Amino acid sequence: MKIGIIGYGEIGKALEGLYLDNNIKPRIKDIYRDDALYGSDILNISIPYSSEFVSVVIEYIETLCPKTVVIHSTVHPGTTQ
Repeated sequence: MKIGIIGYGEIGKALEGLYLDNNIKPRIKDIYRDDALYGSDILNISIPYSSEFVSVVIEYIETLCPKTVVIHSTVHPGTTQ
């Protein structure tokens, strides 16, 4: 299984640790790191919320075509509908 994590702050680093504890090496995308997330089965979004959040996430989903997306970010109610 290929795992991608977008955002390598507190949440992204914690997610990486959980995956590594289960012998899964996730690929990371952040400002200073890009492990090429194409082909990810699960894409974890752990970027801060901003006014561009929805458009940024949609662009990642359309570009990377993951099977599953998990959003680990504080968002306003209804954002993920």
